[in-house]
Amino acid sequence: AGREEARRAKEKSDEIGHRKYASVAVLFGALDTWLLGAHAEARRTAIEADPAADESGFASSTRPFMLAWLHADLGALDEARHWAERLVGSARARGLPLDEARGHWVLGEVLRCAGRLDAAERELDVALTQVRAISPIDLPAVLASVGHLRLAQGRPDGRRCGHGGQPAAG
Repeated sequence: AGREEARRAKEKSDEIGHRKYASVAVLFGALDTWLLGAHAEARRTAIEADPAADESGFASSTRPFMLAWLHADLGALDEARHWAERLVGSARARGLPLDEARGHWVLGEVLRCAGRLDAAERELDVALTQVRAISPIDLPAVLASVGHLRLAQGRPDGRRCGHGGQPAAG
């Protein structure tokens, strides 16, 4: 249903000449495709999507955020890191703290997957600080990433997780 809604939204956007919204619709269709497990198709769609959405306010982080996670899922960690770092840099330059926080979060995950646990911890610490201040709704997801990192570090004890002594979800 989500892919169909995205297709219809793109058609309407094309009809009225709204390029940025059309790009956002394509990206959300690609996101649904990815979540359904068609990674190669989702990657192709997101890469080929008009990058206009990268500057379109509410969806400015969608493309690089999605591509970072998707490449990490595919094991293409250098490419995943590229997209995550691009998101952090772009968000910082444009003064978008929520996008920057999400960039640090996904970069922390990518670095964890690459075995760079100290660097991952630094990124996730930044993400935690930022989401606590500006987006509490993102906090459980970032804490889950911290939990995964702690397990990778051999530190499953939540008292050392730096978030109030409760074990992170994972």
